[in-house]
Amino acid sequence: LIRHMRALAVDLGADWKVVVAADAAPPGSVDQRRLDQLVQRAASRLQEAIAGADAPLLLTRPGLLARYRRLDLLAAVQDECQRGAAAAARILCVVGGSAAGLPVIDGQTLPVVVASAWARPGAAWLTRTATAAKEVR
Repeated sequence: LIRHMRALAVDLGADWKVVVAADAAPPGSVDQRRLDQLVQRAASRLQEAIAGADAPLLLTRPGLLARYRRLDLLAAVQDECQRGAAAAARILCVVGGSAAGLPVIDGQTLPVVVASAWARPGAAWLTRTATAAKEVR
């Protein structure tokens, strides 16, 4: 998302420092509204990039989607996969979950349409993954 926001800022001639400062602007302010517009356009570009990928994708660090209230992008990706429109797999990794066991990002429950769309890896998988990561270093 940030990559697309930066590219749009360049296209629009906006100073990135101003964009970053707008993130701290009060809700409803002009700066916040402009930031929201930039995020909206960047999220559309991100969604197009994800949809256009012909190789499997591992999506990481989705926190900004929650911060900027764009979890709908994940719902669109999931819908594309459910319909068989995705050319390859899309996998989103998030840490933690809700008390109900559903995946959560920054306190916002992810839009999970069907139970088969997500899974919680077991302790054995996590241990093997951590061990493999140490071996790679």
